[in-house]
Amino acid sequence: MIISPTAAENYYKCAFGYLIRNLFKIYPLEKASLTQREAGDYLHTVAQKVMEQYGEDYYKAPWEEIEDRTKTVVDEYLSASYPQQVRKTARFASLSSDMQQNALQLLRYIHTEQNASLFRSVAFEKSIGFDSDIKPVTVTLDDGSRVSIIGVCDRIDRMEKDGRSFIRIVDYKTGSKNFSLDDVYNGI
Repeated sequence: MIISPTAAENYYKCAFGYLIRNLFKIYPLEKASLTQREAGDYLHTVAQKVMEQYGEDYYKAPWEEIEDRTKTVVDEYLSASYPQQVRKTARFASLSSDMQQNALQLLRYIHTEQNASLFRSVAFEKSIGFDSDIKPVTVTLDDGSRVSIIGVCDRIDRMEKDGRSFIRIVDYKTGSKNFSLDDVYNGI
């Protein structure tokens, strides 16, 4: 069995819902609007494009330069993702302004955090899988079956200190995920 951490969490929450969504590919009908998944994809794409330009020196870049670059990347993303007739509406203008502010807020947070830290971003949207540079973790269960955990790391940061390398895996969350120490303790 091959499973992502998100899919494992969804299975833990409701095995039947996991079966319907992940195996039968049956999804509820949704209104035509920006979903949390689309908002997440948007933020991932914008953050990746802006930060990759600077690499490990992202924290050194002047904020005004990052702000200008972010606005350009957001405009490019929205132009490529939505038809012109949609982009001309007042509702879309408001939505795109909010989206731009969200991207700027995320990138400002990362910029500030990296200026106060020794961690530097070294990779973005890095796949974990059998055909990737990073191989999945495989766990053998009590019954002898094996589960391999695959997925994508949103960002990988590295810190060099005292001749040692430290790695930090960052997973952006745009939905509502509450932190639970019980979940951490139980490995969820």
